[in-house]
Order: sequence, then structure tokens, then C-alpha cells
Amino acid sequence: MGEKRLTFNLATQSLNGVAIDDPFDKIRLFGRPENREPFARQIFDYPHLGLEIGGENGRVKYFSFAMRHLPSAEAKPCELTFVGDPKDGMDAAHIFIAVIRLLGDVAPASAVVRQ
Repeated sequence: MGEKRLTFNLATQSLNGVAIDDPFDKIRLFGRPENREPFARQIFDYPHLGLEIGGENGRVKYFSFAMRHLPSAEAKPCELTFVGDPKDGMDAAHIFIAVIRLLGDVAPASAVVRQ
């Protein structure tokens, strides 16, 4: 079935050991993608993980994460853990700052539109 937990290492900039520009062979650890012709389309869908991996020229170019469940989509929200290397000074506060830099700051509550 493949990996069930997603962990992004901020020190190595990798998801479960797979980094941007790694060859597609490395993503086998996530199991078989659920979309058709993933190698031809260079998109690998794992809706049970809330994950899509896209590429170009046989190499990983992005990770996309479902942040919430939408009735029109089959993807579940991903459960993503961020880790850092303590020897690189990555304590909880530094991990928080690195995540904000990676994903962007949280929008203020007043900016969130409720459906």
C-alpha cells in the first residue's frame, strides 16, 4: 500500500525522503498512484494521503497537499508532520518559522471567507 504518514523534513527539504528533482523511482514508497498513466502525465495522485506529486522529465517538481476535504474532490485532507534536525538548531520555534516561510503566513481570521 505504501507510506501512510507524510513527514516533511525542513532540513533536507524532502517529503518522506523524496526531494524536488529526485527521479520518479523514489516515489514508489508512496505506493501505486490512483490516477491513470501517471508516468505519461507526470502526475501521481494519492488521494488517500491528500497528496499529489508532479514532475517534468522524469523528475519530481512539486508536492501538492489537500488542506481540507471538498465534496467535489476525492482527496482526503493530508496529515503532514514537519520535522527539523536539532543539530541544525531546528527546535520547535525554528520549525514553526521554517513552515511559515515555506507555506506562507496564516491569514488573519477576518480575511477567512466562510462558506
